[in-house]
Amino acid sequence: MNKLGLAIVLAVMLFAGKADAQMLRILGAGATVCGRWVIDRREDSALAIDEFSWVLGFFTGLNAGLPAESSNDHQVGAQLDVDAARVWLDNYCTAHPLDRLAKAAAQLYAYTRSQNE
Repeated sequence: MNKLGLAIVLAVMLFAGKADAQMLRILGAGATVCGRWVIDRREDSALAIDEFSWVLGFFTGLNAGLPAESSNDHQVGAQLDVDAARVWLDNYCTAHPLDRLAKAAAQLYAYTRSQNE
């Protein structure tokens, strides 16, 4: 399976709500529950920096799976406002405290990518 196929399978699993720590091995801060993200952000914890770094790495990995002919404008990050991304995650995670940060990141990636088109 090529990188794009793998990225699509991962994204579909996350969007379908079927991915959790038992079904898909999520490594690092992506396995954190959204409720923890909200607390870490509220407390301005160093963990929030680690968690957001994981999100940015996740975006980079998904971008890497895009076809080589994709322009940088269609990759997430070209126009990413990191402060707005943090607020988006805050809102999502407040509404879905039991979701994994990986699912929130996948939702944000899809939303941000749709804004680039």
